Order: sequence, then C-alpha cells, then structure tokens
Amino acid sequence: MSQVIGTVLSALGRLGMIGAIMAAFGVGLAGTIYLSLRSPEVEVPDIVSKDRFDGEATLRDSGLNVRIRASRYKADAKPGTILDQSPRAGEVVKVGQTIAVVLSREPKEGEAPAGRDEDADDAANAESSRGGSSDTNKNDNQNRNQRSKNVNRNTVNKNANKNTANQNAGNRNANTNRIANRNANVANRNNNQNTNNRNAVRNIANVNRRAPTPATTPANPAGNRP
Repeated sequence: MSQVIGTVLSALGRLGMIGAIMAAFGVGLAGTIYLSLRSPEVEVPDIVSKDRFDGEATLRDSGLNVRIRASRYKADAKPGTILDQSPRAGEVVKVGQTIAVVLSREPKEGEAPAGRDEDADDAANAESSRGGSSDTNKNDNQNRNQRSKNVNRNTVNKNANKNTANQNAGNRNANTNRIANRNANVANRNNNQNTNNRNAVRNIANVNRRAPTPATTPANPAGNRP
C-alpha cells in the first residue's frame, strides 16, 4: 500500500513540475509579446556613405542593431563604407530591430567595380527584405479593387436575374389568370344558355298544358240538316 501511495505522489510531483514549467514558459512568452507590442518606435537614421563603425554607433544610439548583409567592391568608396541599408532612412521601426547593411571592400584580383545595375539590384533586394515594393502594394490594391468590382457586378447581375425571373413569374400568373377568367366566362355563358333553353322548354310545355281541348261535334247519322 505504501508503495502505491509513493508512486502516486511521485507522479503528482512530476505533473506539478511540468505544469510549473509550462506556466513559466507561458508567462515569459506573454511578457515578450507584450513588450514587443509596447516597445517604442524610432525613425531609422541615414547611415549610407558612413564608415562602418560610425554607422553602427549611430544605429546603437537609436536603439537599433546592425547586420552585414553583403559586401562588394566599389571604386569610389573606401573599404568599410556603408553602401546601402535596409530598412531605408526615414522609415519608422520598432526599437531593437536589425538594420541590414552592404559594405564596400577591397577589390579581388581582376574584379571590376560595381556599376549602377548592382546598385539597382541591392535596392531591389532591400525592398524585398522589407516585404515588397510599393509597386507590388499598388498591384495588390488594384487586384483587390478589381475583385470587389467583380463581386459587385456579379451581385447586380444576380439581382437583375432575380427581378427578371419574378417578372416572368408574374406574367405567367397574369396569363394563367386571364385564361382562367376566359374559361369561367365561357362556362357561365354556356350555363346561361342551357338555363335559357330549359326555361324555353318549360314555357312551351306550360303553354301546351293550358291550351283548351276543342269540342267534338256530335255525328248526324240521318244526314239531316239542323
């Protein structure tokens, strides 16, 4: 009996520990979410063309982190110069967000300096890392507006079809009523005609019954004149 009680108490103790761990995890997760939602926002400073260390210091002063996303050779930039940043300067982000930067570096053997095409690619990549460009947002908005217009057109067409169906049903009912009225009128005329015929037959029979029977002249067997 004591062994059973000990086993039960041990199991309850383990369940209690698991429950406490889950509760602590839930509280920590809720606190993290709350702090992330309540964290202040800050405007991203412009660190392009700055030295790497100066740019990192500027970001730290604003409460932001930095991450080196890529590096490339550019002839008119000193090695370690920030060539691009994402998010862009002037955007509003949460405090503690990481800013990705592209640094200039020493050229490799036989490497040509980066041109405008690579700058455009970096800008496109930066836009993509922020979740899409403004053109994409415009296209999404246009698609949503077009879908809304299509839904409205379909609704109008459905209502028009319903109205047409109701009109057709009303016309059919009206035609049915007119036909029924005609049939009723014909039946009434036939009934009236039959009634008139019966009345005429009765009148003739009554006249025949009322007509007097002519008197019979007695025979004159002798042939004498009166």
